[in-house]
Amino acid sequence: MDCQLEVVNIEKIIFSGLIKKVKVSGIEGNLCIYPNHTQLLTFIQPGLLSIIDIKEKIENLYISGGILEIQPNKISILADSVIRVIDLDRKHILRNKKKLQKNISDNLVLEQQSKIIKTLSEEIAKLKVIEMMEKPKNRN
Repeated sequence: MDCQLEVVNIEKIIFSGLIKKVKVSGIEGNLCIYPNHTQLLTFIQPGLLSIIDIKEKIENLYISGGILEIQPNKISILADSVIRVIDLDRKHILRNKKKLQKNISDNLVLEQQSKIIKTLSEEIAKLKVIEMMEKPKNRN
């Protein structure tokens, strides 16, 4: 059995189609959602969004956060931002992470520090997604 998945952000539709399964990081842990999942409304943590469509094609995306809504035959994700995993650049992310960590140690006002910490946590989540995608390659 299949269900409809819509992944959107403020700018465009990221994905729209029939799926067999979706994996996403909820605020209380990882969720694996199949058709006929119980109804749910929750926030999404930065991390991996893995979509398996009805043709068994896998789409792996980094999602920086958002809201997940599950209805009987429809799953909706309103995403803050989405990047295809293959487009994540480890070197660029590590440079950003290092710069952000340095900025935290500077004497900034609390509001600036909280913005930097949020951005830093997103960069760390991107790195975790890259590592998750590389693990299966290392097993072969």
